[in-house]
Order: sequence, then C-alpha cells, then structure tokens
Amino acid sequence: MAKNAKYDIDTSGVSDLFKETYGMPSDATFNASFPVISQLMKKTVEFVGDQHRFPVNTTFAGSVAFGQLPDTNVTNDESVIIKDKSCYARLRVDRRTMKKAVKDKGAWVQGTKEWVQRTVLSFTRHMEIALLGEGKLGDVAASAGVVDNTGGNYTITVSDATWIEHNWEEQEYINFDTGTSQFEIQSVDPDNKAFTCQRNDGADVPANGNAVYLQKSQGNVPTGYKSVADATSGSLYSISVQRRWKAFQKAVPNSQTISHEVLNESVLEMERRNRKTPTHMYMSYVQYRKVKNQNEDLKRYTMRPKDQRFKSMMGFNGALFESDAGDIPMIPHQLINDDRVNLMNMNQMRFYQAPGWGWFDEDNTVFLRMQDEDAYEARYGGYGEFFIHPAFQGVITGLST
Repeated sequence: MAKNAKYDIDTSGVSDLFKETYGMPSDATFNASFPVISQLMKKTVEFVGDQHRFPVNTTFAGSVAFGQLPDTNVTNDESVIIKDKSCYARLRVDRRTMKKAVKDKGAWVQGTKEWVQRTVLSFTRHMEIALLGEGKLGDVAASAGVVDNTGGNYTITVSDATWIEHNWEEQEYINFDTGTSQFEIQSVDPDNKAFTCQRNDGADVPANGNAVYLQKSQGNVPTGYKSVADATSGSLYSISVQRRWKAFQKAVPNSQTISHEVLNESVLEMERRNRKTPTHMYMSYVQYRKVKNQNEDLKRYTMRPKDQRFKSMMGFNGALFESDAGDIPMIPHQLINDDRVNLMNMNQMRFYQAPGWGWFDEDNTVFLRMQDEDAYEARYGGYGEFFIHPAFQGVITGLST
C-alpha cells in the first residue's frame, strides 16, 4: 500500500524546529486513538522472503463408519499465501528552516518530535483505515455524483453505503478509480456526505460510481476487515471463499434497530459454527449510542481504576455484552459505517511484518538530502500484510441509523 502522507515544512509556517543533527525522537506510537491496529501490532509475525505460506484445513481428517471399516477419503488442506504490501509515510523539511532554527537549542527538539509524531499519527490512521476497510476510501455516488465547479475543481458526493466522515481529511491526495491524476482534498462537508477537491496534475475527470483511493494506493492496500467479512465469492489469501472460509454475515431486514436479541443471535451463531465467540464488538458511534440508550439492565460499564499501577491491565472503556463464553467489550469506532457492527475475533488476526519497520535509517541517519532540492526527507513505514481468518469473524449490516 503505497502511502505518501507527505508533510512539507518551510519557514513560512514554522520556526525554531530543527538543528543540524537528527535523532529518532518518535517510534511507532500506536495508541488508543486507533485501538484495532494498536492491538494487532502486539500480534506481529516476522515475515521474510517473497511470500509467506501456511496450511489451514477446511474439513475433518479421517473417515468413520459403524459396524464395518470405513472407506477412506482425503482431508482438504488449503494453503494461505501472504504477500507483503509496501506502506509509506514521508516528512520533508527545507534546509533554510533547518539552519534558521539552529539558534534555539531547546525548541527544535520539541518541534521535531511534534512533526515526526504527526507523520506517524497520519500513517497509523491510514493503517487503521486499511485494517478496517476494503482497500478504498469510498465510492462516488451514482446519482448525485460529481459537480465540476471550475477547471480542475470538483465537488464529490460519496455514496451513502461507503461514507465514513473520518476517511476524508483536508490536504490529503487522492486518485479516482484507475486514474493516476493527483487530486487534493480542499474541504469536507459531512452534512452532505461530500468533499471538494482540486486536480493538481493530469487530465482525469471523476465520474459517477468511481472508487476513491488514497494516492497511488489502488490495488496496493493491505487486506482489510471489511474485505474479509463481506466476501461472498472470489478468494481470500489465495483460498476460495467457501463454507469454512467465510465470515458470519447478518444483513438485518428493513433497517432493524440494534438490540440485545440481534447481538445475541449473531454471537450464538458464530459460536455454533466453530465454538468460538468474538473477542470484541466494534461498531459505529450511531450503533453504540443506540445500545447505550436501551435496556439499562443489560448494560455494564468498565471502571477506570484510580490506582495508576492497574491502568495497564485495563482495555478500552466501553459497554460489555454478556455471552455464554464471557464478557465481550462493545467499542465505538469512527472508521466504521453507521449501519455496521464488526464481530471481531482478535485472537484470529495477525500482522505479518517484515524486519525494518519504522523510520528508514540504513544510512545511520533519518533525514537524507533530497536530490536537486534544498531540503531533507525522512521516510517511515515498512512492508507487511494483515491476516484475518474469515471463519472466526462476523458482521452485522443494515441496522437502522
């Protein structure tokens, strides 16, 4: 997933940020702002070589009969194939700013820390979008579609089914469908599920029904939860979608309101299938609000301990759903569609990560001189892929909003 979350810093916007020598004041700050990737990064598996392969079985082994010896048949073993994706962020600082900041030996440390943390924060946000999504930011609405203001400026209405406000941020670069022209988001209009963008190069024109991608990312995004949980055909990790390689999917009829009955039915059905229940229920804020507003006797809330020593033992605060297998935390998330609940088994998810994740420092420095520019550049990221075992995941869609 080629991400260029590019930050340009010059003297017109900042001062007293940098001096001549650079360290690495920021590491991978996966925090509570992005809880899913935060938890998944604790379940990394080292990934070396061109691809990673391991077997899964989708049938029982052995043949059985009563009274006579059974005829034998083969078990069906499948191979999961993991191929890494490239994930990048970039930070640029011009040399003039660097030299003008030398005089203040204190400010640049905090300034550098601030900007590199913003770069990591932007990168982490897009990793969370990728992890929860389906490889794109959204679709251009087929009806309202595209409004051309003046040469290269467009107001885009996003389809109701794919609109997530926090997928869209001003000053980010995007592409439409298979096009390569760079567009910059100028403003976001949540009330109308729309944004205005400006074409910076090329001649592509957005069209109704186009998919919208983060710049240069079409076809390169790591496999996301929505891609896995919503799949009804095709293949996942080189295995055909089938009965034992498919997520539990419940599309409620007639925009049904979320309820304990709906959640209970879904959890029990997932348990019936493979004797495993979800470890987390991640849902939109709309659904979380509805859950909190109904059935007080069915709700419990985790309490944050006063003793600081025990804070690390607590997870993310939220309501708890009581299942036969134990309590399941219900957690709101701003990157999930309004009508949706993800029934996630985090024990059946991994991040396959190649060595060298973090700031690129092969030359023993983070900031490298940019060719033909009076500037320096730092790069962050690495190579990896999300693995989400479909048989242990679930989703509820079509809930009333």
